[in-house]
Amino acid sequence: MEEVRIMVSKLKRSWQNCMVEWTFSSKNEYADRLNEVELFAVFTDPGEEEKVVPAFRAGGNSWRVRYASHKVGRHHFRTVCSDKSNLDPEGQEGVLEVRLGEWQPPKPPIIQDWVLVMERID
Repeated sequence: MEEVRIMVSKLKRSWQNCMVEWTFSSKNEYADRLNEVELFAVFTDPGEEEKVVPAFRAGGNSWRVRYASHKVGRHHFRTVCSDKSNLDPEGQEGVLEVRLGEWQPPKPPIIQDWVLVMERID
């Protein structure tokens, strides 16, 4: 039976210098996750420069990677797991599209007071 792999995310978008997070899960159990296995994401920025970002354990069998960049354009990544038999987090790929500008917090909603007037009809 042929194994089918699913990409974690096809495309995520973010502003410059804003952190984006990916979550990976593993079906393999490890008695000592901190010493038995390591997971990294290798990001390639638009200038073809590679950055290795370590993943951190997020409880249970979940791992997370956080990344931010000031370079505008598409940043591709692939994951590398020290346990090559663990095919869940190994070799995942994705793309981050970094946009020019800065993140702006959403504006608070405008709240208006409305008064409901009812007439009593006898």
